[in-house]
Amino acid sequence: MRKNMSVHRALEHLPLLVKTCNLIEDVLSEELYQAIEQLIRNSQSELTPDLRWQTVRWDVCANFEYKEIWFAPSIWNINQTDSSHLNIEQCYAYFKLTIQNHNERAISIDDDFANNGNRLPTVNFFNHANGFVSIQFHLNKSMIKNIGDKETHYSVLSNWGKRRNQLIQQYNELAYHGFKLSEMGSFWYLPIPVLDGCQVASDFDRKYFDQSLDPIRDALKTIYPVLDIFDLIQKQAKLYK
Repeated sequence: MRKNMSVHRALEHLPLLVKTCNLIEDVLSEELYQAIEQLIRNSQSELTPDLRWQTVRWDVCANFEYKEIWFAPSIWNINQTDSSHLNIEQCYAYFKLTIQNHNERAISIDDDFANNGNRLPTVNFFNHANGFVSIQFHLNKSMIKNIGDKETHYSVLSNWGKRRNQLIQQYNELAYHGFKLSEMGSFWYLPIPVLDGCQVASDFDRKYFDQSLDPIRDALKTIYPVLDIFDLIQKQAKLYK
């Protein structure tokens, strides 16, 4: 009976639910992701006063919607420039702010954009029932050069995947700083707590996101003390092409 009542109420309020979801994904989402990208670019630390972040923001729509922000220190770029735009084809490693599925096995982790089966990515900033926001550290498989025929392609990718996992898994000290190793052992990630919806709404009305982004700001602060470890990983990744 309770189940029937909940379905009845959901259908009764369906028009409002649809409007709410559209408002979040069509209106709030763009402003929120822009603010987060700018926050990353402006992020600084006394530990690395000369560090500059480069970013690229993805908004991918296919049979699912997917939003991500990829970022890396400018010194990781092979051809260092003053641009704030990240050229992913020039970096052996990068961070990504993304929506992560609770069940990693449902995600194709070797794809650049994993299908998390969630058409409402922005909602995950405020509710972790279907997924959660995290900052992940990845090694860039696209830096593999001179892949020949199809058989060689799969052989090289398989070999690279094993080396990547071995390299990533060497640095267990990252766990002491709040990072978690993915279930498949292929990347490290830092979960981000839910954002305060009331604060986000208030900042949205003021057209300036400040305290509402503190969980993301705190996550960036967590990266700085161990950035030398991530830097060492990406330097070692350069040895394998």
